[in-house]
Amino acid sequence: MKSINFAATPYLSDAPLCELTDWLAIKLTIIGKSSAYSAALAKVKDINEKLEKVCEQVSTNDCQYVSDNDAYGDLAPCLDLQTSQEEHTVTLHKNLVLELSEDLNFWQKMEAITQFIDEITKYCDQFKSDKVVEIKIGCENTAIAV
Repeated sequence: MKSINFAATPYLSDAPLCELTDWLAIKLTIIGKSSAYSAALAKVKDINEKLEKVCEQVSTNDCQYVSDNDAYGDLAPCLDLQTSQEEHTVTLHKNLVLELSEDLNFWQKMEAITQFIDEITKYCDQFKSDKVVEIKIGCENTAIAV
């Protein structure tokens, strides 16, 4: 299992992004709201499943999305359940893990990473005006609420 450094960055990796970067985890939060926990959970699950498909579609040989994070055990997804007034909230905290080809140079790795993030952001943009779903990319300090 890889050792994880939980620094306050919008991503997790063994070191700062550099030519030696061989993996990257992008923090993601999906928040669903409804009058029932089960309905909020269903929304979060549906969005997560669709996002998984987007991640798989934009993966390449150079930048591969890892759907099974077993090698990155500290990055397992978790759920929070909260209630405020008459609204129930389900929050999924997870990481999108990418593995990068060691054959790439610095700029090729950075291009692969940013192209992947751009595609994920495009998917998340459709929820910007949604009142019952919120998606955040990055850590809490630098989250992009979409």
